[in-house]
Amino acid sequence: MSKTEKVNMVWLAGTVKLDPKNEENGVRCLIDVGLKNAIPVGVKKSDDGLANKLARFRAGDFIKVTAMLDPYGVKQADGSWKNGMAIRITEIKVDPPARTEKKVEQGAFSDDDIPF
Repeated sequence: MSKTEKVNMVWLAGTVKLDPKNEENGVRCLIDVGLKNAIPVGVKKSDDGLANKLARFRAGDFIKVTAMLDPYGVKQADGSWKNGMAIRITEIKVDPPARTEKKVEQGAFSDDDIPF
């Protein structure tokens, strides 16, 4: 084991807990990896391809990602620091499931609406 080795990458696989949230600065979601709580991950809007790909996943979909750990600190009003960790996706290893969208005009009937 090398004493100079440093790594801040993680590999996560699991199911998307809730539908991803599109926000002003990026797309976020929770990945359930079988632990007590889900792991929050995200993509910045500046990485348009990954943000669009993540936004196409839905709750219950399997996802496999490579991500970078981004530690940060926020100075509080009392002068103390609150530390946190963001998990920023750098690669999504699987494609979101293909979904078909039903587009039926209002007032129009589809073949499924006919009882015979």
